[in-house]
Amino acid sequence: MVVLITGDPGSGKTTVCMRVVELIKRKHSDLKICGFITREIRESGRRSGFEMVDLMSGERGLLAHVMFRSSVRVGKYAVNVPGIERMVERVESQLESCDLIVIDEVGPMELKSERFRKLIYRVLDFDSVILTIHKRSKDHLLIELRKKFHPVEITVENRDSMPHKIADMVMRWK
Repeated sequence: MVVLITGDPGSGKTTVCMRVVELIKRKHSDLKICGFITREIRESGRRSGFEMVDLMSGERGLLAHVMFRSSVRVGKYAVNVPGIERMVERVESQLESCDLIVIDEVGPMELKSERFRKLIYRVLDFDSVILTIHKRSKDHLLIELRKKFHPVEITVENRDSMPHKIADMVMRWK
């Protein structure tokens, strides 16, 4: 089962994803959940970048930042492609022992890494996968994912109820 979570920026995709992980862990503490979530980096009350957090180890890695030096850019952010690939390597090393794979987010920054793109194709063959995806990107991988799997859209109105619905959906399949 592949669950796609999408929504506008700021709609709560990452929060929903984390709540789903917490709900599943609470009911099934023996399940191994691997992957990562993406969190904003805020400085002086403003978003200045993004970090990735490994769900198994808690290790953090820089995804992108306004002050990072890189020729790879998405908007005002310089993308840390080597950092993305280190996180992909961690996730790849965990895959065979995972019961649930969670990757937040599959978006324009992450897709600057070819290794990340290959990881997404690889995890689609696993039994239980949750991906948050960028809503409007025209990247061919995201278009393909939207066609193959019906995304669950997170909105301000449904973001409180969706974690329970998604967790129940995943656990029924497990």
